[in-house]
Amino acid sequence: FLLDYPLIFPEDAEIRIPPEPAKNCSAKLEKKFEEYYKRFKKTGVDQNVAIQELKDFRNPCMYEKMISHLDIDEIGTNFPQELYDPHWWGKESYYEELSKAQKIEMDRREKERRERPKIGFTPGVKKVDQLGVGSSNNSDISGEKRKTRFDQ
Repeated sequence: FLLDYPLIFPEDAEIRIPPEPAKNCSAKLEKKFEEYYKRFKKTGVDQNVAIQELKDFRNPCMYEKMISHLDIDEIGTNFPQELYDPHWWGKESYYEELSKAQKIEMDRREKERRERPKIGFTPGVKKVDQLGVGSSNNSDISGEKRKTRFDQ
């Protein structure tokens, strides 16, 4: 099965496709993929899309069941281990552990914020004129009118 389009990479790219495998896959597996490809060309239905649209596939537990039932290595690869080893990364590099670390840090910061001493603020006091009514003109306590930038 060949791609209908060529794989083109920029000249300066650090991407290298590994060489073809030395031996062929089994005839049974090759026939299976040929049948999928013929069915795709005939019907136009992509097998991945067809599976994803199944009602059972939308069940959140389905993914975990498929992984355990089919004994799939979620981070596995077909590349040789010396070319790329996905198991090289530590447990702390995956999102579950990153999420836990982030939650611990956020909780620590929230606790620190709550334990910080509170600074009491008092609201500003409204100036009261001689009648006991709040003053709305531009005068200071002595009753003289304050100069504004418009008074020149």
